[in-house]
Amino acid sequence: MAKTICMIAEKGGVGRTTNAVNIAALFASQGARVMIIDTDPQSSVSKFFLGTAGVYDLHKSNTIAACFDERYIPEVKDLVHATNIENLYLTPASDRLKDHNLPKPSTLGDLQFGIRDYVAEANQSFDFIVIDCPPDIGNLPTWASLLASDYAITPIVPERFSVQAISGVDAQLAAAHEVNTKLRFLGYFLSQRRTRLSLHDAMEKHLRDIQRDRVFDTVIPQMIAFAEAQQHGLPITSHDSSSEAARVTAKLGKEIIDRIAQENQSRRAA
Repeated sequence: MAKTICMIAEKGGVGRTTNAVNIAALFASQGARVMIIDTDPQSSVSKFFLGTAGVYDLHKSNTIAACFDERYIPEVKDLVHATNIENLYLTPASDRLKDHNLPKPSTLGDLQFGIRDYVAEANQSFDFIVIDCPPDIGNLPTWASLLASDYAITPIVPERFSVQAISGVDAQLAAAHEVNTKLRFLGYFLSQRRTRLSLHDAMEKHLRDIQRDRVFDTVIPQMIAFAEAQQHGLPITSHDSSSEAARVTAKLGKEIIDRIAQENQSRRAA
C-alpha cells in the first residue's frame, strides 16, 4: 500500500512543485513505483512532464478534475499517465480544475473526498504517491489532498512572508486531522536558502528556535542546477545525479523516509 505524501504551502514561490517533482523522481530512481498527483489548476507538474500542448489536449475525464465532477467515475486506468522517468507516473491537472477551485471545502459534501477515493483505488499499485497542491491551503483541491494523505510536508523560504504563513498551515492541518485522523505532519523544510545571506541565517535560527524538531535538518539551498534541470524538463536526479543539488535532494528524501518511520513507530507505541 502506498505512502501518500502531500506537499502544501500557503505561499507561492517557495519551491513546492520543484521539490515535489524531485522527491517523486528520487524515490522512483531508487526502484519505488511512484505516482505524482497534480492538484494545482496552474498544472505546472503536468506541463513539466507532458508539455503545455499535451496538457491542453487532455480531456477532463483524464485529469484529477474528474474526481470533483459527478459526471465522471474516475478510474486509475483513465487518470494515470506514464512519464519519461522510469517508475514515475502522473495524474495530471489542467485549467479545467479551475472550476473546482472552491472555497469552504469542508461544506462541499462528498466532493471533498474525491481524491481520497481515487487514492484508495490507486494505492495498491504504487509504493509512494506524492501530491503537489496549489499555493492556497483554503481551497477544495488542497483540502481534498489533505483528506487523502498519510503525511504532509511544507517547504518554507527563510523570509518573513513565508514564515508568517506557518500559522495558516498549522490551522488547516489541524482542521484536516479532525476528518482524516491518519494524517501526520512531517515538518517544514527550508527551501531556496541562500548560504551567504545574513537575513536567511537569522530567520533560520529563529525558525528552529521556535519550531524545533518540526523543521527538517536538511536544507535545500538556492542552486542554479535546479533551474537548469527544470529548463531541460528533467528532475535533478535525472539531469545530473552527481551534482550537489542531487545529493541534497537525496538527503531530503532520506529524512522524509526517516520521519515516516518515526511516525509509524510512535503510532505502534501508542
